[in-house]
Amino acid sequence: HGSSNGQSSSSGTGGTNYQETVNLGKEWIELHANSANTYGKPVSLNGFGIVGKDSQNYYQPFNSTEVGTDTDQAVATTNQQAQAYDDWLTTAIKVGINGITQYQWGQTGLESQSGSVVDDSNDYHKPDGSDSSSGYSPDDGYAVYSEQAKQVLQSAANQQNQKSGQA
Repeated sequence: HGSSNGQSSSSGTGGTNYQETVNLGKEWIELHANSANTYGKPVSLNGFGIVGKDSQNYYQPFNSTEVGTDTDQAVATTNQQAQAYDDWLTTAIKVGINGITQYQWGQTGLESQSGSVVDDSNDYHKPDGSDSSSGYSPDDGYAVYSEQAKQVLQSAANQQNQKSGQA
């Protein structure tokens, strides 16, 4: 069994680095799938993500203990994040990746309970800009909150299910 972990580089993914990041991700997926296929092994795509505008302030740079301090970090727009995921997942399905797990699904409207990591304080991350106190799932910068990106992920899940006879 093999897995490919495709988080973006610390140099950022927005602006001029965006298309390079997307292309490198597609190449990475193809190389790992081809290697696994050569040896008759299954391979999964996991740990992939692009820092989006919704999570920019919570980005945790690689090898850093400071959250949100990388002010030069280029981040993807909502459209870029969804398009990158679509490109990567389309590539993964085309080359026969056996499983796909997106790194961090962002969820809103959660209730904090004793011992949980859900934060329901008013000063915490509110992707929609609201000041409501509903809880948000943990976010290190890679959480996906946009409906556009979630639709891409759901579509890929449906395609994977069809391939495995689970639809």
